[in-house]
Amino acid sequence: MTDQEIIKILKKNDLKGGTQALKNLYINNFHMVEVYILKNSGSKEDAKDIFQDSVIVLYKNLKNETFELNGKISSYLYSISRNIWLKKLRDSKIITSTLEDHGDSFVHDANILNEIVYSENQKMIGKILTQAGERCKELLKAFYYEKLSMKKIASTQGYSNEQIAKNQKVRCLKKIRSILNKSEHYFENLENSY
Repeated sequence: MTDQEIIKILKKNDLKGGTQALKNLYINNFHMVEVYILKNSGSKEDAKDIFQDSVIVLYKNLKNETFELNGKISSYLYSISRNIWLKKLRDSKIITSTLEDHGDSFVHDANILNEIVYSENQKMIGKILTQAGERCKELLKAFYYEKLSMKKIASTQGYSNEQIAKNQKVRCLKKIRSILNKSEHYFENLENSY
């Protein structure tokens, strides 16, 4: 079964085909996740749990109309699995001893993964800001990324005073919350990256 066939079946909620598609996902992808988890302080049970969580993330993301899979399902599942596992290691403080055991290669892998996650989150944030509108995008970018004062933002972006710029910022944040509430996909990916 090809990646496109699996995606199509999972998006359609086809129960009969869905069972086969999920079986295919497990057969073709579980082993690589298991090997990674076992090499990085995990057990076979951990590997099963992490892989299942990754498949759930994939399934939920496929249900989101704005989600696009730009690569192979295997790469996506592996990245999600690694991300979830690294988060679990960080949360349980095992990562310190793992770094000592595996040295620079693990640190390098973790840095690459963090860069990928950061890049994906930046894309997501860009999409959200675009949906909020150009005016909100510019205001929030100036405030959060460029660290400009509200007074400076008011003068450079044509607001009559600082208070109006602050009010607009509040409206923009409400608009973004509304966008996020309509799409659980954004929340899940942001949660998984921290």
